[in-house]
Amino acid sequence: DRHDRHRQARIRDDRLFAGRRQTGDDHAQGTDGAGLIVEVARDLGVVEQALDPVSLVEALVRLELEFRRELQAQPLRHLDEQIVATPADRGLPYEAVDLKTEDGVELHGWFVAGGGKRALLFCHGNAGNISHRLESLEIFHQLGLNTFIFDYRGYGKSKGQTTEIGTYRDAESAWQFLTTQKGFAADQIIVFGRSLGGPIAAQLASRKNPAALILESTFTSLPDLGARLYPLFPVRLLSRFRYHTAEYIRGVACPV
Repeated sequence: DRHDRHRQARIRDDRLFAGRRQTGDDHAQGTDGAGLIVEVARDLGVVEQALDPVSLVEALVRLELEFRRELQAQPLRHLDEQIVATPADRGLPYEAVDLKTEDGVELHGWFVAGGGKRALLFCHGNAGNISHRLESLEIFHQLGLNTFIFDYRGYGKSKGQTTEIGTYRDAESAWQFLTTQKGFAADQIIVFGRSLGGPIAAQLASRKNPAALILESTFTSLPDLGARLYPLFPVRLLSRFRYHTAEYIRGVACPV
């Protein structure tokens, strides 16, 4: 049914890091420190088998280097740039939209008319691109919502390099499209953020006061999430992405 399809649609966005996650809950259930290190090392491809104490130290050094690279050097992960389908494949009428942000980056998105009086601004998660959200677009269409979904810079057909401040600018451009080109008032727009889209949606809502803010399977901040996934490492100090959802929510005046 609709709820099952919506749940399946968001499963793709529930992980920000590739590979199996080792959580703090696992540690609390009895995984010892060395065992947890090896588990994480295996997740990152640093080691492939059980280690003796000397080899474990060597693996720790390699893991630390890999971990720093994961948090500092690499951009946010997403699947690919290929658009694998369009709303038309689900029988949904849509408008392909090309935008330019305030710093000159070209973005691509879809506007799917729903026939109702309200619009939904869809900030998607880290994995994939807009073409991997067709199930959700179909559900929102059935609810009568006029949905605008866009790809952040570096995703799908959007240009540029993914950065945190850049994704906030991308959401601002999407908001401007709905208000200036489509004529929706702020109190007619629902801002929806899934996973990585949560802090992006919350940051936008803290400045624009939409009709409502919906956050789905998101996190309080990226350092918080990283600390939970890698409890033995100083994630909060190493992470160059913040995405502080909890902080942004404090400034949101609309229903959440």
